[in-house]
Amino acid sequence: MIKIFYSLCIASLFFVTAVFGSDFVKPGIKYTPELGQIKEADNGALMIEIREGELYTAFSFTEDCIPPANVANTNIEKTAFKNSVWVVRGKLSNGDLISEPFAQMDGYRMQINSEGSIVGFFKRMTDTPQLLCTKSNIVSRDDNYFRPTHLSQQFIYNGKVGNVVRIIYRELWNDLVRPAFTQDLSYDLSESNILRFRGMKIEVIKATGSFIKFKILAPVAQS
Repeated sequence: MIKIFYSLCIASLFFVTAVFGSDFVKPGIKYTPELGQIKEADNGALMIEIREGELYTAFSFTEDCIPPANVANTNIEKTAFKNSVWVVRGKLSNGDLISEPFAQMDGYRMQINSEGSIVGFFKRMTDTPQLLCTKSNIVSRDDNYFRPTHLSQQFIYNGKVGNVVRIIYRELWNDLVRPAFTQDLSYDLSESNILRFRGMKIEVIKATGSFIKFKILAPVAQS
């Protein structure tokens, strides 16, 4: 497991060790709709999307934040804070968490303590964190913040003929269709209303030539 160590020098010349690495990310998969959620899709519309990605701890601002008048950097505006998401990529030896650089906020990192209060913001690990925000407790924490990666699997409803429902399965890489990974699927509802694909189970509640009503019972089997 890769870890990178830095020393953060603060005003009192007290040195705190920072750790960055793969401890702060784990693989994740996002289903749309979520498992167990009843959903409808029209003929030709997207039924299901499965996105591979990564899970992080992240903090987002619940309201605007007004930078103090003495902040030297004038590129930071209060409207940039609200709904911004700061993804954690490191941790200090004192327990404080450190975000990755936020490009839209002039490359600043955020430092936040174990109680969820903002300690400050800095650009370089040798900088003293400065409070760019007049409030320190307006962030919400999400320990399963999902960031999609390259692969997307999609299921598109392709109508019904007799008792047979038809679905197009395709894979996209960076939102581009991979021609070799497109497949036409057919399921006979007279045999079962549970559709199976690579371990995934889909219950068909109602299907016509124009729409399908369904829910995902089980996810795709992981190899």
